[in-house]
Amino acid sequence: MNLLIKHAAILTNSERNVIESGYVAVKGNRIFQVSDKPIEGFLADTVIDGTGKLCMPGLVNAHSHVPMTLMRGYADDLELFEWLNQHIFPVEDRLDDETVLAGSLLGIGEMIRSGTTCFCDSYFFCDAIAEAVKTSGIRADIARSTVFFGETYDPDKDERFCEAREIIKKYNNTENGRLTVSLAPHAIYSTTPDNLKFIAGYAKEHELKINLHTAETKKEYDDCMQQYDMTPVEYIESCGIFENKTVCAHGVHLTGKDFEILSRYGASVVHNPTSNLKLASGFCEVQKLLDADVNVALGTDGAASNNNLNMFEEMHLLTLLPKALHYDPKAVPAEKAVKIATVNGARALGIESGVIAEGFLADLILLDLSGLHFQPMHNLVSAVCYSAQGNDVDTVIIDGNIVMKDRELLTLDEEMIQYKVKQAVKKLFRS
Repeated sequence: MNLLIKHAAILTNSERNVIESGYVAVKGNRIFQVSDKPIEGFLADTVIDGTGKLCMPGLVNAHSHVPMTLMRGYADDLELFEWLNQHIFPVEDRLDDETVLAGSLLGIGEMIRSGTTCFCDSYFFCDAIAEAVKTSGIRADIARSTVFFGETYDPDKDERFCEAREIIKKYNNTENGRLTVSLAPHAIYSTTPDNLKFIAGYAKEHELKINLHTAETKKEYDDCMQQYDMTPVEYIESCGIFENKTVCAHGVHLTGKDFEILSRYGASVVHNPTSNLKLASGFCEVQKLLDADVNVALGTDGAASNNNLNMFEEMHLLTLLPKALHYDPKAVPAEKAVKIATVNGARALGIESGVIAEGFLADLILLDLSGLHFQPMHNLVSAVCYSAQGNDVDTVIIDGNIVMKDRELLTLDEEMIQYKVKQAVKKLFRS
C-alpha cells in the first residue's frame, strides 16, 4: 500500500530536524520520500491530511512486561523485593495463556493509543503475547524470561530455556520482520554464572539479542559485590553476555568503570524513570551514560510498577530528573530526550526506525497540535518533550499500516478487550 501524509509539521530526527509543513510518502512498509514540497509522480492509495498535526517517529518502549497491566494498582507503595515476593509472584503463579492474552491486548492497546509503535518485552506465556502482537499490528521484540537457581546447568533439563528456544523457533523474524525474539535471563540474582555463560554462547551461535535487568537496586549491587567482588555490570561481562547485542534494563547503580564497559561493548541501557522512582530504586545517571557514549533508550517497565505505559510521561521525566540531579538545566535537553525515546530505542533493538527519512521503516505517529497546552508554539521539539500528552496522538502507522486513525483503534476491539480483562481479573484475584 502507498500512503501519503500531506501538510503536516514533520519532526524527522535527521539532519533537517523540523519541516514546518511537508509531505511523507510511504511505499509498502518503508518511507519512500520526505519533502517540504508536493511529491511528484507518487500515487497514493491512502492520503492523510496532516494539517494542524505533527508527524514524528513512533515511540519505542524498550523495556516492558506488557501482561502486567492486569496488576496495575494492585500492590503500590512497596519496596521492590517485598512487592515481587509477597504480591506479584503469587499472582503470576495463577497466570495462563488466556489471562496473559487479555493483559497483552490491554497493554498493547494502551501503548498504541499513546504513540508507541514498538516495544521490547520479557515475560512468560509468550505464545499469547505473540498472538496479541500479530493481531494488533504493533512491532515487538519479545522474550521468554528465564531464571535458574540449580547447582549444575543443563539446558535440556531447564524447562524455561526449552520454552524460550521454542518461542525463538516459532516467532523470530516473523510477521514481515515485525515480530522478533530475544533471550532474557531475568537478572543476576535469579540466574547462575553457568546459566549466563550458556545463554551468552547460545545467543552468539544463533545471532540473538539479550535483554536483562541490570543494576536496578542497591541491594542487587551490594549483594553482587559481596558474592563476586564485582559490580553487576562487571559480573555480566565476566559471563560473556556483552559479546552479544545486549539491552540492560534500569542501570541505576553504575560506576565509572561500568560506563566504560557498557560503551566498549556497545550495550544499551534502558532508563525506566517512573518505575525506578515508584519502587525507590534510585536514579539512572542518564547524562553520565551519554557522556560515556552509551546508547540510552527509554522504557515504562510493567504497569504494575508504573502505573501506565505512556511514553510521553517517561520522556518528560527523562529530561527533568538529570536537571535536578546535576543542578544543570542543560542536562538531557528536549531534542536529546526525543531521540532517546525514538531512534535510540530503535538502535537498542536493532530496528531501522526512529528517523523519518528515505529507506527507514514507516513507524509513524501524528499528534494533534490543537490543544491549549501546545499554545503558543515557540519550539516544536520542546513542545513534544515538555507539553505533549499520550492522548494527543491522533494517528498511528506501523510497518506502513494504519492501526489507529482519528483516535480510533482499527486492529483491536476495545469492548472485547475490556471483557477479557474483567474475566482475567476475576480468575487472578479470586479470594
